Amino acid sequence: MSGLIAVVCRHNQARSVMAAAALKRFFPTAEVFSAGVAAVEGQRIPQSILNLAESWGLDVGDLFSHSLEGAQEQLLLSDFVIVAEDDFIPNLLDLGVNPKNILSMQDKRFAHELIPFDPIGQGRQVVSVEITKAVMTSVQLYRQASGFRHDNPVKIYFAFEHANYFDQLEIAWRTTRDLGGVLLLADFRAPDLKSVSSVCDKVLELTIDRVDKSIAISDSSGAGALQRALDSGEAFAISGRFEMDQVEKFVLSAQFIELVSKIAASRPLKILAEPTGLAPLAFLLAAQSDM
Repeated sequence: MSGLIAVVCRHNQARSVMAAAALKRFFPTAEVFSAGVAAVEGQRIPQSILNLAESWGLDVGDLFSHSLEGAQEQLLLSDFVIVAEDDFIPNLLDLGVNPKNILSMQDKRFAHELIPFDPIGQGRQVVSVEITKAVMTSVQLYRQASGFRHDNPVKIYFAFEHANYFDQLEIAWRTTRDLGGVLLLADFRAPDLKSVSSVCDKVLELTIDRVDKSIAISDSSGAGALQRALDSGEAFAISGRFEMDQVEKFVLSAQFIELVSKIAASRPLKILAEPTGLAPLAFLLAAQSDM
C-alpha cells in the first residue's frame, strides 16, 4: 500500500511521532509524516521518546516537531490524516483538509481502554502504554481505510493474569483446532513450552538467531517445519522455548510482521498475548490483528 499518511497529536512530541514511525514499518511503501496542533515548529523530540523508538527498532526520521501551519502543504495532499483526538479535527478543517480523509484514534470502533490519551508529563510506563495504543489504533485505522485485510483472519486473545492465561490458552486452542488454524503463543518473555504442549496437539518451536535475528520455526523433523505444517491442513501451535529480551522490538520487526502475513496467507491465525493484560506488547500485537 502506498500514499501519503499524516499523524497529528497535540505537541508532535510522542504519540504522532511513534505512530508515524510504526506506520512506516508496517507499510514501507507509504510516505508518512507527523505534526501537532499545538506543536512548536522545530522543537526537538524528547530524548526519552527517541530512546523508546530505538529500543523498539523504529526510526522516527525527523528529530523535530512540526506545527500544522508548517506542515499545511503536506496535510492538504495527504490521502489520510490520523488524529489522536477528535478535538483536533476543527483545526484540520480550518486548514482546508478534506473531512473524508480524517481518521480518529478515538473512533467508536475502539473500546475505551484502547484509546490513547496524551502521555506528556506522565511516568515511563504510562508513556509506553499510551504510545503503543497510538501505534495500534493508527495501524488499524489505516488498514481498514485502505481496505487491507489478511487473507485469513488474525485474532488476538488477551490474558490479564497468569492463571487466566491458561484458561485463554485452552479457549484459543479449541477455536484454532476447530478452524484448522494456527495458534501463536506470544508469551515471549517467559515461555512455557511444556504447558503449551500439554494443551495443544502439535507445537512447533520458535527461536531467534542471535546473529542475524532471523526467525526459525522447527520441530523434530528438521528444517522446513512451518511450511510442512501449513501444507498439512492440521491445526498447530507455535511457542518459544527460551526467554526473549526486547520483545517489543521483536514484534515490530519486519521478520515478525512477515511471519504473521505468511501464516495468515494460508490459515486463520490466533495470537495469545502474554499474561499481563493490556500492556505495551499486547497493543503492538493487536496492531497486527484484524479487529
